[in-house]
Amino acid sequence: YYYFHVVTGVYDLMTQNKGIMVYPNPFGNELKINCSRNNNGEVILFDMLGKEILREKISNEETIINTEKLSSGIYLLNFSDDNKSSNVKVLKY
Repeated sequence: YYYFHVVTGVYDLMTQNKGIMVYPNPFGNELKINCSRNNNGEVILFDMLGKEILREKISNEETIINTEKLSSGIYLLNFSDDNKSSNVKVLKY
């Protein structure tokens, strides 16, 4: 018999402590961002070479970003508001 363990998501306690939650991670065609710190901010998505891929203003507690056109890989999501900036590493499958 073979046993396979499948990871369907990653819960990042550090991200939640920064006042934002990014899920699902890994993600497919959409990425959800919950922000409890401040509803007015900006999200910037970078590839691993530092190239800016996407920039979007956030004005709701939950924001859904369409990632359908992104290639599979690892990205760095930067969330910034008036008070501070947070980075989260995310994976597109």
